[in-house]
Amino acid sequence: MTFWIILKLVLLGVALFSFLSYKSRRSDNHGALAQLREAPVLRTLTPDEALALEPLRVAGGLSWAPEVRALRGRFSRHGLEVNGAQTLHDTLGNVEVLLPYDAPAFLHDDDNDAEVVLSAKQAIVVRLNGFTVVDGRARTLQQASAHGDDELPPPLPGQGDPADADATLSRPVHQIAETPVEVRERRVETPEEAALRQPISRVWKMAGLWVLAFVLMLVVANADLGGARMPLLLAALAMAGAAVWWQWRRPAPAAPAKPLAVNRVHGPLRLVELPNPTNAALRTYHYFLGDALQVQMPAHWQRSGRLPLGQPVEVEILATSGEVLAMGSAWSQVDEARRFPAARWGHHVVLLAVGLVALLAALLNSNGVTDDMALAWQGVRGGETRSDATAASLAQRPPRGGDRVRLRGEGQCELALTPLQDIDAAIVLPDCSRVRWGGTPVRLPGLQMPDALLSLYRGDYVSVREDNMSAMLRLLMLQQAGTDPYAQAALSARHSGGKIVSGMGNLVEVVEQACAAGLEDCDALKREIVDQLAATADVDGQELALDSWPLLAGELRRAVEEGNDGMLMPSGQLGALQDITRGHAGIAIARQLQTLAPQLLSLQQGGVVLATPHDLRGDADAVRLDAADVRAESVLDRWEQAMTTLATPVPFTVDGLVVDRHEDAAGLRLEVNTDADQRRIVAAAASTLALLLASALAVGQAALLWRGVARARARRRALDADMQTRPVPGLAA
Repeated sequence: MTFWIILKLVLLGVALFSFLSYKSRRSDNHGALAQLREAPVLRTLTPDEALALEPLRVAGGLSWAPEVRALRGRFSRHGLEVNGAQTLHDTLGNVEVLLPYDAPAFLHDDDNDAEVVLSAKQAIVVRLNGFTVVDGRARTLQQASAHGDDELPPPLPGQGDPADADATLSRPVHQIAETPVEVRERRVETPEEAALRQPISRVWKMAGLWVLAFVLMLVVANADLGGARMPLLLAALAMAGAAVWWQWRRPAPAAPAKPLAVNRVHGPLRLVELPNPTNAALRTYHYFLGDALQVQMPAHWQRSGRLPLGQPVEVEILATSGEVLAMGSAWSQVDEARRFPAARWGHHVVLLAVGLVALLAALLNSNGVTDDMALAWQGVRGGETRSDATAASLAQRPPRGGDRVRLRGEGQCELALTPLQDIDAAIVLPDCSRVRWGGTPVRLPGLQMPDALLSLYRGDYVSVREDNMSAMLRLLMLQQAGTDPYAQAALSARHSGGKIVSGMGNLVEVVEQACAAGLEDCDALKREIVDQLAATADVDGQELALDSWPLLAGELRRAVEEGNDGMLMPSGQLGALQDITRGHAGIAIARQLQTLAPQLLSLQQGGVVLATPHDLRGDADAVRLDAADVRAESVLDRWEQAMTTLATPVPFTVDGLVVDRHEDAAGLRLEVNTDADQRRIVAAAASTLALLLASALAVGQAALLWRGVARARARRRALDADMQTRPVPGLAA
């Protein structure tokens, strides 16, 4: 733990140092830019240079003074990286610079001569070594025109292969003849064009209704709302129904949007790569008509490879955003929307997520899916209330599932096959959550076991009395510990006292007799006794370990003959010894009880068995026999307790809902949920409804999502194929 804390502190320190270093370098860049503003002015921008920089003003929102200043220095790039995202800054002579077009290809490793104009936060390069912004613009436009049929934007000269970059930069630069951008018509949007920019998704209303419905259902399933439970559950169902109706209804015509201005413009279409003013690691592509009119080309038109870059085109664009609505005579977004209707599937993703989250919440909230469903179903079915006075009348006309029973009487706890937890055996014990009413009484027989086996189980093969000396010593030590509870606990654990045990020789005889009577695995019992006692004997002045049963048995018998078979034994050791013999004897007893199980179960005949989730004995002090606690070491005690339980009639009161009914040769069996009051039924119904509706929503939306994605892919393939058959737009002026 300490290592990881130190590692995290070190990483935090490194990150803090990097951030402070970055802020320090940025401060130096700002200071260097401020000094450059005081430098003398060489000249002012020429009209050609101002035209070449115009895309930076339009697309990047930059502004600059026309004065040109000289800048000289070494190029460097620094920045910050957070979670894999880089923010970089290019600097010349410690001044942050913006390198337009292919200027990065002209950088030198050591020293660079540049001419720049100054914006608010950086210097914009106009000339750099052999680069001029006018020639850079021309090269970029030539490169874009050469790659006009590609689906991807052209590479930046100088960023690919060095030989290719040198060849590109050495080619003669042909200045692009300026074709003026002309606005040929101004109009307003048609209703179909306005509909393209209107949101048509209703997913958030549907998702909101579903979320409210599920929340109400889970509130009804958990909160004690009294009489408001059923109205809230009905309200939740109404919201779920409204969400389904909202999804499948035919949408009403939307209110027409306020039409926007549309311009039909003619001019050369250009694709310009520009640096990001705030992050040198990013370079973006922008479409322009001419140099100053930026347009937003539809993404699928850009991927088509059919745009006539460098050629004059006629486009219709929104005056406010520059979004292209049509280009030439065959390229129109309205026509595409009419012939290739959009296949929308995003709302299915949202509703699928709502369904999955609601399904998880319903599963976590459920008290048992099958139990809740059964209780909800029985509650919905309903039925009559039965208050039969005798089991015979109840069996003569058995209640149906969903009927409520209110019964009072006396019966006998039902015998059930109960597996032991520590051995592969099962015995019959009474389960008082099931009472047989009016049936044939069953009595458990007493066991006929060898005395030796019973003595091993009860541990009465030795006589035990307190060791007064040990008890006195322990009392004195506790008095010395004072009132400190921790010291007293430590002394009690260390000095638990001893017992004076006599009759150890009798242990040998009892074990041998039990083994002769058929006790299984006697060798293991003897070995465990030898290991537990770990006894030694003094033979001819030497200590001899009694590490085998013959040695231990012989020594204990000799002690009996000499009248000296008593010994001082720690309480813990004595208890462990008795646990060993009790466990082995218990296995033998359990085996015998297992043979009685079929006969005892067959004796249960007639009457009505009432099965409930709780112990039906009316005595508040009665403790239900938990099947998980039945082990060989306690099997005889549990059998004797069972004999007493069956001999005593059990008064019962059952008030609940019948959830299952079964009739066989042994009589009628009724499963009764005594917790099924109206509150519990409504809660189960709410939990079940939430689970079923969430499952239906998740499965339905998953199927609709799959269909929607398939349709969207088919639409894209058809649209791509259609774009390849259209004439290249705008080649004619």
